[in-house]
Amino acid sequence: MLLFMSLVGLVGLTAALNGTLTDIRRRPSHFDKPLKETNLSPSKRPRPIQDRYPRNVIADGADSFPPVHVDVYANIVSSSNSTEHLSLGALENQIQIVNHWFRPMNISFSLLETKRIVDDSWAMGDDSFNMVIHNHQGTSASLNLFVIETIRDADLVGICTYPSAVEHASKVDGCVLVLRTIPGAPESAPGYDAVRWQGKALIHELGHWFGLKETFRGGCDGDDVEDVPASLPSHGCPVGLDSCPDKPGLDPIHNFMSYNDESCKHEFSPGQIWRMHQNWHKYRVQAREAKLEKLPLLKPFLEEAGKLPFYENYEKDSVMIFALCAGDRHGVVRERDERRCGSYWYCHFGLYLTDDKFRGRWRNKGECLRARALSEGMLKDVELEEQVAAEEEAKKTS
Repeated sequence: MLLFMSLVGLVGLTAALNGTLTDIRRRPSHFDKPLKETNLSPSKRPRPIQDRYPRNVIADGADSFPPVHVDVYANIVSSSNSTEHLSLGALENQIQIVNHWFRPMNISFSLLETKRIVDDSWAMGDDSFNMVIHNHQGTSASLNLFVIETIRDADLVGICTYPSAVEHASKVDGCVLVLRTIPGAPESAPGYDAVRWQGKALIHELGHWFGLKETFRGGCDGDDVEDVPASLPSHGCPVGLDSCPDKPGLDPIHNFMSYNDESCKHEFSPGQIWRMHQNWHKYRVQAREAKLEKLPLLKPFLEEAGKLPFYENYEKDSVMIFALCAGDRHGVVRERDERRCGSYWYCHFGLYLTDDKFRGRWRNKGECLRARALSEGMLKDVELEEQVAAEEEAKKTS
């Protein structure tokens, strides 16, 4: 039984439960399916490496992949009281840094257009879905980049959608990057540190945009890319670290998809390079028109006498759920139907509060969920969420 889970980060999502980037939630679906592989070129797929792992960003034959060129539509988002702003020169330099590391893999980026936006909420990472929707340009093959002043979670410096988002919600496809990570950013930028940030945060986020996960995402069970050694999260530059000693290879601390210091990172693995090209050809190369489709009508997943049915979402629809079912900063909700948003998010987003069928029936999310058919595992998750919420509330009042 898959449980309700939460994490901070973008697993295909670019907005938050309350409209901010910092409260992103993801609940794995009962219908999760593995990625179907695109037959880009069998000869270019690296074989699993058991005894050694490359320490080189340029994999053999990487430059023989069909060239990938990405047009970039950049948006520099500032608050109304900002006195310093990112210069066009600094932004162009950031794109040059990206190209320095991606060109050996036959991937390049061109800054096609830059727009400046003044919006106090968007500059803080709030209501980010609507920021992307209202300013999106180009196609599924274009990168929409939003440079914002800060995110309320100080540890979060960027977020990108996964390529699968373009299938149904390409209107919200893009990357959000915090200003301080760009070399040449104003010294007044929150968290500014010219030594720490070398322009590689965007490289990490673009890895997500091309479909890569963090190197440690699978823990000691390993990443879904075969030649990336299994590891646990680490910071700094701990050369020789082996956090999963029962698995081959040292921790990939030099990999762009790790959380190690930027001064430590300088490579993608051959398998990651192959995966990025694979995802480009599967999802993006078609240059589809940007769109935001309607969520599918769901059938009851669980039913129980005396309870309302429970509607379960497909994980592939996560981005659409956040774009359509979560209210924006003005309280506007594009979709309220539980049969489309799913029961969990219907209760989580408080859509029952304005549903004429159930108005006033439940006081909170827990009561809303308990009124529906839940498995034993789901019920335990509801209880755990309520316990965590109660503890957080107690801390606030103590």
